Amino acid sequence: TYQLDLTPAEVQQIILHVWETKDLDILYYFTTDNCASEILRLIDVVRPEQDLLSQLPYVVIPSDVIQLLNKEAILANARYTPADSTVRQAELNKAKAAALGYQKLSKDDALDIKSAERNLASSISAGDADPKTIIDHGIVASDNNPIDRHPLQVAQIGIGQRGDNSYVDVGLRLGFHDTLDRASGFSQFFNLEALATTLRFY
Repeated sequence: TYQLDLTPAEVQQIILHVWETKDLDILYYFTTDNCASEILRLIDVVRPEQDLLSQLPYVVIPSDVIQLLNKEAILANARYTPADSTVRQAELNKAKAAALGYQKLSKDDALDIKSAERNLASSISAGDADPKTIIDHGIVASDNNPIDRHPLQVAQIGIGQRGDNSYVDVGLRLGFHDTLDRASGFSQFFNLEALATTLRFY
């Protein structure tokens, strides 16, 4: 969760703008005009001189927005809140570590911890006093902060030999991540490439 470095007056103006435009039908396009680009559009209302929206490429990816806000010094701080599935996995790991060497964790106990229905472990409190309190489970954030992400577009060149023929490979990938790329900024084992092309010259 990223806190934006906006003044109270700027936040108030954004709220007024959202209220003013709440009944408008805003077009939504998955790759070009989406919820990530709307954040920049709202900030542009109160800081038109930065013109953030025009600095994005044609295809809008949420992590591009985070990197742009970081570059423009609009992010005040970040807080890691684990997903409910991460909290349950931590509970399962803790139970397995406690059982190690003494007794095996039963299948039913493991299912109780893994099941979202049976184990209500969550980052959000279910207490009556403040049901929206974020609980600190002591889980350390993994290395998947989008600020640390490598560029999505990658060019590559390689040489090789097939039989008696030598060749040169020239490649371009327009998006996302391969498991051989630097892992920072992406979920573990994430592998998704878009519009990757390689030409081979013998």
